[in-house]
Amino acid sequence: MRIPDLDAACGLPPVGPEVVRIGLIATMAFWKGHDVFLHALRSLARHATFRAYVIGGPLYHTAGSQVSLDDVRRMVAELGLDRHVGLAGFVDRPAAAMRALDVVVHASTRPEPFGLVIAEAMGCGRAVIASRRSGVAEFLRDGEDAILCESNVEDLTRALRTAVGDRGLRARLGAHARVTALKYFDRERMGGDAISVYRDVAGVDR
Repeated sequence: MRIPDLDAACGLPPVGPEVVRIGLIATMAFWKGHDVFLHALRSLARHATFRAYVIGGPLYHTAGSQVSLDDVRRMVAELGLDRHVGLAGFVDRPAAAMRALDVVVHASTRPEPFGLVIAEAMGCGRAVIASRRSGVAEFLRDGEDAILCESNVEDLTRALRTAVGDRGLRARLGAHARVTALKYFDRERMGGDAISVYRDVAGVDR
C-alpha cells in the first residue's frame, strides 16, 4: 500500500510528503484509546500540520465492548478534525499501511499483555508512541527505540508534538525500533523462549 492508497481508502485528498502521517491501528475495543488519540490530535492541530488515520474496525460480538466506526466518525466531526483524520477501516495488508505512516500510536487505556501492533510497527522501522500500559513497554527504552507515554490526552499530546516536530528523531526511533524488534520479537526467538518457560513449569529437563 502506497501513501496515496491509504488516503484513497479514507476518502481524503492526497497531501505532500512533507506532511507527517500518524496512525492508530487497532480494533474498535473501547479501551484501545480512540477517544484519547483523537483529543490529543485536536491539541496537536494547534501546533503542527499532519494527516492521521484510524485503521481497523469492529471485531468483538460482546455488547458494550467496542465503539463503532460511526462513533469514531462523530468524534472526528465534533472535534473539528475532518480535514486531519481519515477512517480506513480494516486493511488487507496492515504492514503496508504501517510503512505508509511516519508515526504509529498505541493508546490503550487498559493494560495489555503484549501489544502486537507495537512489535509489528517496530519491525517495519516506524517511529512508535506506546502506552506504558502495554506489556511490550518493558522491552523499550523511552526516547531511544520508542516514545513511551501515559494513557491520557496530555501525555499523548506531548509525545506527538515531540515526534511530529523532529524528523531526525523519527528516523532514529525507527532505526533503533527495528533493531529491538529483531532482537526481542523475532518469531524463532519468542518461540524458543516460550518453550523454555513451558519446560520449566512442567519440570522437564532441556
